[in-house]
Amino acid sequence: MRTKGFTLIELVVVIVILGILAATVAPKFIDLSVGARTVSLEGVKISVQGTSYLVHSITLIAVNQSNTKTDTPIPSITLSSGSSTALSYRYLTVPGNFTHPIP
Repeated sequence: MRTKGFTLIELVVVIVILGILAATVAPKFIDLSVGARTVSLEGVKISVQGTSYLVHSITLIAVNQSNTKTDTPIPSITLSSGSSTALSYRYLTVPGNFTHPIP
């Protein structure tokens, strides 16, 4: 007489195997969420840097059009939360008439 179905021992073995697989795979999934956050923050950092370079370029164009550095206001960036941040740029001077902007 043959009965169909699983024995209790077979069921326990399958549950143990699934538990071992879950224990080895779970840390990888947890690290993926941390990695995704890191990549997202790096994207925001690159975006802010690009915006800073763009504002710096616009400021340099405005300075060159007015032929003076004192009467051109330095722009600020307004964030989506409503707060704004001021930008400041410095110029490195070398002997002679050459200046190189430091972003």
